[in-house]
Amino acid sequence: MTTPNEQRPAGSTQENETNTTLASDAPSAEKTKDYSRGLPFTGHEHAIVLENDEYAAKFVPFLPEVGFVREAVFFGEQNVPMDCDLDEADEDPSVCVHVAVYHKVTMETVAVGRILSDGHIGRVSVLKAHRGKGLGNMVMRALLKCPDLPKTVWLGSQEYAIPFYEKLGFTVYGDMFYDGDTAMIPHYHMKLTRE
Repeated sequence: MTTPNEQRPAGSTQENETNTTLASDAPSAEKTKDYSRGLPFTGHEHAIVLENDEYAAKFVPFLPEVGFVREAVFFGEQNVPMDCDLDEADEDPSVCVHVAVYHKVTMETVAVGRILSDGHIGRVSVLKAHRGKGLGNMVMRALLKCPDLPKTVWLGSQEYAIPFYEKLGFTVYGDMFYDGDTAMIPHYHMKLTRE
């Protein structure tokens, strides 16, 4: 298995880019309010980044609810060993930012994802009962609004999810690989170079 630095695409630098334009940011029939402009992330503020009538996405430190969603999806559905999902980066706000999407009425956390300081996006997951509602898209858009990201961000996508990430502007690079951290599930590297 390669290390994150070996996996990072060429051109990935620590540049402060806050003017990201994605196709997914275009207005849609669903009204989504964007609160991220000018909001600094300090590691423990629960600042709402995006919201619609039913759900809101916020920056959070690693919380039990984040672990619950990941456990339900990766361990419960995909048979990923639990010790492969959690790592030391999860609880270090100097290198990892989490996004949690919660239902505004029940307050249940239903979707999560994280981004590391080197631009590596991962652990994007949505509870089964809440899929098909654009919540994965909301997680990704919120992660990409995190301040102080490198110009190029990257991820390892399972094959079935490639079209989802392509709609957000990501492109595949390199060959298929088996991510040893995820129970030997085939993945493809994808990257997005932001303007």
